Parts: sequence; C-alpha cells; structure tokens
Amino acid sequence: MDFVDLKTQQNKIKAALDGNIQKVLAHGNYIMGPEVKELEKALGAYVGVQHAISCASGTDALLMALNIGRGDAVFTTPFTFTARLGPCPGLCGGAVAYASAGKP
Repeated sequence: MDFVDLKTQQNKIKAALDGNIQKVLAHGNYIMGPEVKELEKALGAYVGVQHAISCASGTDALLMALNIGRGDAVFTTPFTFTARLGPCPGLCGGAVAYASAGKP
C-alpha cells in the first residue's frame, strides 16, 4: 500500500533533481559538498536558529544529540524497531534499557 505517491512528487521536480544530481557528479564532493552547507543554512533559517547540523543517519543524530557516555542508560519502549536505538548507546559505552508503562 502506497501511503505517499513519491513517483508523482518526483515527476513534478524531476528537472531540478536531475540538474542537481549532475551538478554533484560534476564537482565530485559527495560528502560535505556545497549542497550540504546550503541545506544546513536553509534548515537553520527555516527553524530560526543560527546553526543546523545534518548527518548521515538517525544513529548519527542520536549519538550527537544524546551525548551518551560510559555508564549512561537510554530508556525506551520495547515496542519499536530495535535497530533504531539499539546500537547507539553501545557505541559510546552506554546501554539500552527497555521500559514498559504497565498498569499501575
């Protein structure tokens, strides 16, 4: 079941997408190229902050945002995709603790 028609959305901006892909291929800066700086500047302006930092994955975002260290525990629900949070604390010496809000 398609919840969002990505094909139709992409077709509406196909010329711009293709042009930007070709621009990146031409300069070859696939990581931290000028487009990333443009995105971060636009995101910062959009949310009203001086700096916005993009990252490669949700795991990277959690590692940066949570500042997890040795001896820390991250409490979360067991009703989630475990790969979403599981490796993050372990990469920094912390641990995941799955908690359930049972009946009082």
